[in-house]
Amino acid sequence: MVYKTENGGANWQPASRLQASTFVFDSFFVDDLFGWFLTSAELWETGDGGYSWAPKLTLDYAHHGVVRDIFFIDKDLGWLATSRGFVLKCSR
Repeated sequence: MVYKTENGGANWQPASRLQASTFVFDSFFVDDLFGWFLTSAELWETGDGGYSWAPKLTLDYAHHGVVRDIFFIDKDLGWLATSRGFVLKCSR
């Protein structure tokens, strides 16, 4: 389950459901609408505040390692840091 807050965390509402087996390593939002979350093998993207999600990128963790951190400067440009020392650029 993904939850959303609109008042700094005082209250939370369900935004969307994920598959029960989905483990989220990291998430990052650049504004109220655009954000990403990271599983062990995929980067997912939302443009509607977390109500719906779509896979953006499938990761080759056998080569790059497991992605441990994500950071975006805006909805078009970000980076992924991996356990093997790679920093991967992600853009539209």
